Amino acid sequence: MRILLAAAALGFVFSACQCGGAEDLPEDTGAPSISSDSGAGDAARSADVGSPPSADGGPVADLDAAYSLLDSGSRDAAEELDAAAHDVDASQAPDGGEPPDAAEVPDAADLPDVGIEPDGGAEVDAGPPTCDLGTAASFATDQALNLFGQVVYFNGGNALPAGPYRITYLDGCMKYGNGQGWTIHAYSNGSIAWWLVGASTTDMVLMPPGTVGWSPTGGAFNDFDDCVAANLALPPLEFDFAGGPLGVWLRDSPYTDNQSGVDGRNPKWQLTQLSACDGGVSSAPQ
Repeated sequence: MRILLAAAALGFVFSACQCGGAEDLPEDTGAPSISSDSGAGDAARSADVGSPPSADGGPVADLDAAYSLLDSGSRDAAEELDAAAHDVDASQAPDGGEPPDAAEVPDAADLPDVGIEPDGGAEVDAGPPTCDLGTAASFATDQALNLFGQVVYFNGGNALPAGPYRITYLDGCMKYGNGQGWTIHAYSNGSIAWWLVGASTTDMVLMPPGTVGWSPTGGAFNDFDDCVAANLALPPLEFDFAGGPLGVWLRDSPYTDNQSGVDGRNPKWQLTQLSACDGGVSSAPQ
């Protein structure tokens, strides 16, 4: 606004200069003259009432005063713009601005609850408890093949409580005769196959997981490792057991024509109780 008023005063001076010299001007009436110290408001009022320029300086002196007023107004306007720029919140500055007042930062207690634990995350359900009852495998070797006919019990032969169990294949294969393939069970009907048995071999519970077939063209494998890999891909079996001792046994006759696994790696299984361990039940493998 000051710049506009100063420009108006400057226009008046230019008009006075075009009208003639000092001799054409009327005598001093005592009206206030425009000077570098007078405000823009006074300059406007002088222009409105037709006040003459200063008698002692003439048009040239008034022209200098107008330029001084214009410069003063420009400086004032620049100072006002600079002050307004400094009033901008420093937090809005793109670079180098000061952080917002700490009082403006929301307290953690005021934040919405999103259901995440502060130091542990969401709890994961581990599922029902289980009890590892170890592994069982025949100790038969090519020098002691009759060992295939002995029962090897889980949990050291101790009685197991009634309840649900899981049997899982772990390792090993065998042959039922020379020239045959590596396998687990010879026949799917269980007449020549591995069994989970109770207190005696007549107490046959179920056939554990394993491939079936004795010939390389009928379910068995020429390569020992291929046989192991195929059996590892089989899912475990879950079953209910009435309780008592539980072990693995090979139903076959005779045993002397069989062949044990490479480096003694006969078929091996792991037994898991699908509930918490009862008192006195060991989970140590054999």
